[in-house]
Amino acid sequence: MILKCPHFVKITIKLMLKILIILGSFDLVATIYWVSANLAVEANPIMNYFVNLSIPVFAAIKLTLMFSGVFILNHFRDKKFRLVFIVSLALVSIYWIIGIWHLFGAIRLLL
Repeated sequence: MILKCPHFVKITIKLMLKILIILGSFDLVATIYWVSANLAVEANPIMNYFVNLSIPVFAAIKLTLMFSGVFILNHFRDKKFRLVFIVSLALVSIYWIIGIWHLFGAIRLLL
């Protein structure tokens, strides 16, 4: 199984964390666009409070949470590599789906 090779898993985790930053940043930009254009609302009720408070506050909190999460996962990459691998894979999968959702919204808007 792939999780029995710690070196491969650690390299994969590094890549997933980079992808997570890219996908999270894409989600941030897309969400700001949709909300600013009054085409959507933030789906997360807690983050919706901040987006309604102020876009810069929303962006700062979203970026802080994203980079804090990546920092924590990276910190435990060597000690708890199996857990970090599974959590990172789950987060990348979720943000990949969110990214696709944003893209479908953009395509629908163009058609």
